[in-house]
Amino acid sequence: MATVGDLAGRLNLGVVAVVGAGLSLGARYPNTSGLNALLWDAVDSDPQARAAVAARLSVTDAPAKALIAEDADRWGVAWAMVAESAVARRRFQSGFASLDQARAGHPSPSHEALARLIHVGTVEAVVSFNWDSALESAYARLYGTSIPEGVLFKPHGDVARPDLPWTLPHQDGRISFDVLRRVTALVEEHPRTLLIVGYSESDRDVIEQLIAPLDERWWVSRVGPSADGPDDVAGTADEVLGALAEAAARDEDAAAWHVVTFDNQRGIEAALEGRRLLPRDVAACPPLPEVHLVAESLRRNHAVVLNGESGSGKSIRLIGLPVGVAARRWAGCGADGVEVPEDRRRPSSRLSRGPRRCPTLRRAPVRLPLIRVPAATCCSAWTVSTSSTSSAGRPP
Repeated sequence: MATVGDLAGRLNLGVVAVVGAGLSLGARYPNTSGLNALLWDAVDSDPQARAAVAARLSVTDAPAKALIAEDADRWGVAWAMVAESAVARRRFQSGFASLDQARAGHPSPSHEALARLIHVGTVEAVVSFNWDSALESAYARLYGTSIPEGVLFKPHGDVARPDLPWTLPHQDGRISFDVLRRVTALVEEHPRTLLIVGYSESDRDVIEQLIAPLDERWWVSRVGPSADGPDDVAGTADEVLGALAEAAARDEDAAAWHVVTFDNQRGIEAALEGRRLLPRDVAACPPLPEVHLVAESLRRNHAVVLNGESGSGKSIRLIGLPVGVAARRWAGCGADGVEVPEDRRRPSSRLSRGPRRCPTLRRAPVRLPLIRVPAATCCSAWTVSTSSTSSAGRPP
């Protein structure tokens, strides 16, 4: 049996994570048996499909709860009918998508830990057999942008696409071509560690095409309360992934830079009352011509120096810059939490290209320019100066 410390040492090779339903239980997502109410609802949505289920079971047609109940022997028949009926499938998948909307906003500690490991580059690929969006939500909440393309694969379906057929509980799990292509590319580079969290390993194709071949040449570690292999770590996903991501979380807390997100926008009241403006005030502030100039200069030259009197609105405009270019999927970052002490405030804001792992004004998945944001409140006149630069250093 391995320890968390043993596993942490192996993460330096890079990680491919395979995750199943056990990862999402802590975020109040149901396991397979917990889907019964959604199953009953889906079968009831198509009376013809329900009658067919009753006929296959050789019983009288009745509401699906009475027809299927908690009988595991009848689940397979019901799930097969959901797969066959377009009406029932659509009802089930849209119902789970609605459930996800209520759950994804509160991801579990294990989702946030995995998001941190993705962000620092430790986890290079995630194969998720879950439909939910809790991991994506955790990443967006922490870093203000989407998981980089080519990292997350969901071969069994995705709540983001309820219109496409998902792999249902009665069906054999499968591995997509995209997963095999990505893993093959990683295998050709150098060995990694395969980390399996909350996945039952009951799907033959997944075992034969993914896990077994990697087990022959990589470290393979399983995380779970009953894990007992020589390279496995016993414990819940929250406990083990949380411990593995602790260093990344500590570095983020100590960093001079932090990610700025734009949740819970408020109206113009704060500005009218003379309160300090924050990222949540961006939508209420009218755009100024200088914002377009800054964005264009940043695109052309990769560096911008923005000068203005204290309180002229440099910070709130730079914070809002990613909103103006949202179509490019940029995430904004501020220095020192935007809450900069008086003795550390400077009269200008600077944007420049920075190292890959600095919190940045990023265009996912490539890390691009950085924003230096001192404190400020309202708006008046600015001066924008630009210059071409090839520097890859940190902002001063």
